Parts: sequence; structure tokens; C-alpha cells
Amino acid sequence: MSSPEPPDPKLQRSLDALAAVAGTTAIRARDLSRTHRQRLQANGLIEEVVKGWYVPVDADRGAGTAARWQDTYWSFCADYLTARFDRAWCLAPEHALAIHGGDWTIPDTLTVRAARGGNKPLTLPFGTRLLDLRLPPPGDGVEPRGPGLRIQSLASALVSTPAAAFAAHPRTLVTALWMLDDVDALAAALIDGTHSTVAGRLIGALRHVARDDLAAALTERLTAADVAPTVSDPFAGPTPSALLRRNPSPYPNRTSLRRAWRDGRARVLDAWAAAPQPDASGLAPADAGRMVELAAPGDHAGAWRDGLCDACAAAEDELGHAAPGEAGAVAAARLGDWHRRLLAPLTRDAGQTSQRPAGTLRRRSRYRRGALHTPPRHDAMRDLLPVLFEQLDAEPDRRVAAVLGHALLTYLAPFDTGNELLAWATSRALLRAAGCAGVPSAGATAGDYRQALENAWFGAPERLTRLLAGAAPADAAALPPVQPADSW
Repeated sequence: MSSPEPPDPKLQRSLDALAAVAGTTAIRARDLSRTHRQRLQANGLIEEVVKGWYVPVDADRGAGTAARWQDTYWSFCADYLTARFDRAWCLAPEHALAIHGGDWTIPDTLTVRAARGGNKPLTLPFGTRLLDLRLPPPGDGVEPRGPGLRIQSLASALVSTPAAAFAAHPRTLVTALWMLDDVDALAAALIDGTHSTVAGRLIGALRHVARDDLAAALTERLTAADVAPTVSDPFAGPTPSALLRRNPSPYPNRTSLRRAWRDGRARVLDAWAAAPQPDASGLAPADAGRMVELAAPGDHAGAWRDGLCDACAAAEDELGHAAPGEAGAVAAARLGDWHRRLLAPLTRDAGQTSQRPAGTLRRRSRYRRGALHTPPRHDAMRDLLPVLFEQLDAEPDRRVAAVLGHALLTYLAPFDTGNELLAWATSRALLRAAGCAGVPSAGATAGDYRQALENAWFGAPERLTRLLAGAAPADAAALPPVQPADSW
């Protein structure tokens, strides 16, 4: 057997130079010679982000793609800011609160406080910007987080948050307030700066989100220190605080999945009543093939169909025998097995493997090309899955459970592949138990299905309801438009 062809010696020298600056995502032009930079760029091994700054390219993602930038964004910003300002910077409080709450969504503009900031925005790829304000970071209360970022502590960020942010970002602020275990750090920061207006705003905010115990404790501490707060409610309107719970993780509160389920029930039932009702019947290979065409178009359709039939049979047998209030518990125990059944023919007959073994929850972020929605981070997804099972247990109408469960399972995308087909196997089992067919619309296309999911993720489940009920998708114009502001 012939030995592998040795790499180009010149390229190897450039790779060695790149390896010498490994450990940082943001690579300054001065760290590599011009010859090395040009050679590495020509071979797709680095790409320029802004003038004079480069990032290495992962062969799995490729250069110049949105997914590549999403993978790189936070670490690039951290390295770039540290190179410019050393440790004399931190993210603005609104970003700190979002990160404390588990929200790593890439903002359009990342605002930074730095004593030597230039007060000018830096244009980054894919419509993002970095704005370094000439404001000194707080003297204390700054802590490292994630890939080299510097953010204010929870208490420090709450004290620094302007009043307008409570109306502009209510979900972020509600989640942050519910993360407080006590008021010690908050009281110390307020007393140190004698922030009577800010103190009154935070007391009002705590009362608004039903944290009256903490509001009373904070008032007592401030009064004892001769700080007289003028209490005001900074929120512009009602918030979903009544649906929040004390959770070890902030993700279930931040994403408002319980509120989305509550608000979606009536819309699902109304849409179901207006849709035709095919008779319930056993799963035919043609039905499974139709769902494969919608959710997994492309190669290996036969293997996907066979796996889907097996997963549907198992789900229908186990969910069909579930007692009222136990659908979530059954799904929690059996979801991994249904996923393994779904992928078994694919791995056996088509020689395909997922990034992780079938039935194993994903351990990396996922992105959807062309979608407005990005699935939650893998650590968030693991904390949110119990919310799905909780809602399935609590839902008395299995048609609602089928539609909203389908939307939520695809929203979370717990596995590396096959989430849409697994969601259909689960929802079809619930619909069969309710005496409904659960066969997708004959005239639906993959685009119709994607749009139905997108609408459901943004609070409008009618289109997905009609698709699962077997209704034709021709009346799309009459359905509510997608409203990004109402995203889960």
C-alpha cells in the first residue's frame, strides 16, 4: 500500500506558523508574515474578519459561512477586546444579564465598556457590530465567563441596568431577578453608591415578578443604611412572572415555554376544529414516506421510512397505553429508544452515522440554514427537555399535546439528526390515542412544513395544526404571520 502524499513543504511551514499562534481565535495580522497569511488564506485555512484580524477555519464549517461565524463570534470578540484593552473592559450590563440567564444569542450590536474605548462601531460579518464605549468598567463585580469574556456579576449588572432596559428586554430582566437567591450583593452595591433611584426601581421590579420576600429584605437593608428608595415599577406591562419557577437553571424561565404552551392551546383547538378529520388508521408506508419527504428530503429515503415506521409503532404502543397525566413520563423514558429505532435502518443499510450514537443527546450547538430560529445551546436544551415532559403530563387534550409537543421537540432539537421525524412519531402516537389519523397533508411540501414549524416557534401553531390534521396548505395567506417578537 502506498504511503500518503507528504504535504507541500511551503504550506507545512505556514501551518507551523499558524500552530505557533494557536490558542486564540482572533489572530492579528502582525502575528503571521504576509506570505504565511496569503498562503493560508488561499488554502482556506484562515479568513479575515476585519482589516488586520483573522480567524482559523474549521474544515467542517468552511470559511465565509454564517454557521462558521456563529461558532466563532464570542471567542473572537473576547480575544479581540483583550488584545486591545487587556483586562480593562467588560460587556454592557444588558449583555451580562442575558448571559447570566443562559441567552447566548448573538446581538446585532455588542456593546462594551472600556476606559480607552473609541465610541465607534466596528462592522463585523453577517450584519453584526462591536461598539466599545469610552466608559470605565466597574471597579469590582467583573467576572470571567465563557470563552474569555468579561461580564459584570449579576448584582452589579442589575444595578447598572438603565430603566429603559426593563421595558425593552423584559424576559431577560425577569429571568435575572428570579436568579437572585438573596439580596446581600445587591444591597452592598446599592449602599456603596447610594443609588436611591436605582434601589427603588429594583424593589419595584422584584415586587412585579412576585419576589416580595426579596423586595422586603432589600428595603429593610437599605433603610437600616439610611438609603430612602423611591419605589417605582420599571416594567412597561405584564410579564410572565406567574409562570416562573425556582429552577437550578435559568433556561426554563428565560424561554417562557410554559407561557407559549398556555397561549397556544386555544389556537390549536380552533385550528383543529376548522380542519377536516380523516379517519384514524394504521400507519402505511406511504404515510411515513410522505413525512420523510417533508422532514428529510434527499438520499436514503427508504431507510428513513423504515426507521420511522418502527419508531411510530413503538411510540404508539407505549404512549397509547399511557394513563392520563403520564404521557410526559413515558416520553422521557422512551425518547432515546424511539430515536435509536428511527436511525437503525439508516446506519445499517445506508452506512450513515450521526455525529453521536443514536439515542444520545447532542453535545454541541446546532444551526438551521435559512431559519430565523437557532436551537437552544446543548446545555440549555438539557434543562428545557423536562419542561416538554412536564407540559405533556399536564395537557388534558392529546391533540394539543401532539401539535405543541411536535413544535417544542423540533424547537429543542435534542439529537444531532432526525428530530423532525422523531417529533412526528411522537405526535402521531398522541393523535392516534385521541382517535385522529395524524397523517400529514397530501399537498404539503418541505417548504410548507418548514414554514409551519417556523410559525409555531414564533407563537402561531395554526399552520402546523392543519398540516398534522391532514388539511391542505392552500389557505396559507389567511394564517397569522410570523411575529419574531413573540419567539419562545
